[in-house]
Amino acid sequence: MLNLIYLSIFFLNTVQNAFAWGTYGHTEIAGAAVHLLAEQNHPLAKFLQRNLATVKRVAMTPDVDWKDAPLAPKGGYRNVKNKITFAEEGLHYFEVDAFLHFGGDENAVIQLPSDSYDKSVARYQALLRDNVAYVFEFDRNQSNPEAYGTAPWRILQIYDLSVSALREGASARALFLLALMTRYVGDLAGPLNTTLNFDGRHYPIPATGVYAAFEGHIFEGFANSASTSSSGVQDEAIFALGRKGMDGVIRARVIPEILRLVNSGYHYIGPLLKTFSDQCGHAHGRGLASAERENVKKAGKLKQEPLFCEPPIEQASARELIRNFSNSIVRQVIDHDPQELTVLDIAAERLGEAAALSARLWAAAYNEAGRPSVANSSVNFEDLAVRENYISPNYLTSRPTRGFGR
Repeated sequence: MLNLIYLSIFFLNTVQNAFAWGTYGHTEIAGAAVHLLAEQNHPLAKFLQRNLATVKRVAMTPDVDWKDAPLAPKGGYRNVKNKITFAEEGLHYFEVDAFLHFGGDENAVIQLPSDSYDKSVARYQALLRDNVAYVFEFDRNQSNPEAYGTAPWRILQIYDLSVSALREGASARALFLLALMTRYVGDLAGPLNTTLNFDGRHYPIPATGVYAAFEGHIFEGFANSASTSSSGVQDEAIFALGRKGMDGVIRARVIPEILRLVNSGYHYIGPLLKTFSDQCGHAHGRGLASAERENVKKAGKLKQEPLFCEPPIEQASARELIRNFSNSIVRQVIDHDPQELTVLDIAAERLGEAAALSARLWAAAYNEAGRPSVANSSVNFEDLAVRENYISPNYLTSRPTRGFGR
């Protein structure tokens, strides 16, 4: 497990501007996936190991190069007039509770439609329509399923392109696509990327700020620490892979495997929201069973609603909140087995699960390509020209729908 070290934390002005898992998380997923292939003596391992720095840098391409995140104004990606940002926004999450009521069957996620998007979209529209009363609790009024994220099919798109590149012997492009795949897989390993309540503001006692805290800030102290190893994430990845094995994925199983990844983290959503809400309540000096309330006008009527539980502005208090949140114990019953994990342990587990599935998808793409020989050559990130070679989500049925930000 990861050991929590001193964190220097700033909360961003808006949740939308936070990178899912941050630089640390996504590069750890990519590195652990390469480590798994090396342990298995997989034919792709030497090529990926030789280019590990490029693999890790590509894992950040959607945020750093495609979303133009450093230039995003206050208010998030939605306000950036950039066609790539607009297309990319909804490809990093999949809000499954738009299609099934949160808290239902614990395996309901894996029962969602798993065909290609063009064959699944009508069924998702029907599920969304049946669930509209619940979705409206989140002030959502989009009838197009694409508004609630399409990350599973983005992964399938990148998987298919990886197979083609490997089959054609285009080593540099294959490396780019395989590394890129880990970014989207990593997103769906994050429980808060799979729920309408991703920012916690609709929790009974709000947990606003939980997204940035769990998926980025709890790792910030690790990002540039030479004394910090990847062993925690690698150990979790090895454990996750051991339960499944490297083989066993074929193209027809890509979406079902992704839904299984989502399902395995879905039960953490409620506990994470509660834990952050509790810690935020302590930080603001109020009890855990109540929150300040304000009058909010909805549907022409004034209603009493809790104030958002934003983290303290004062930096020392924010650091303390993150430390307390990271070390908080979450008690869960998983597969009838009672477990106690810290929030940081949960994050490490999810990173490991993402690395294991990424490695399995890489192996599957390699097999489907006919197990080609791969030149052990060097690939420089600058030579990939990623800004000029954006991969549009061509599986979408219409012009990309503006989502709700991540």
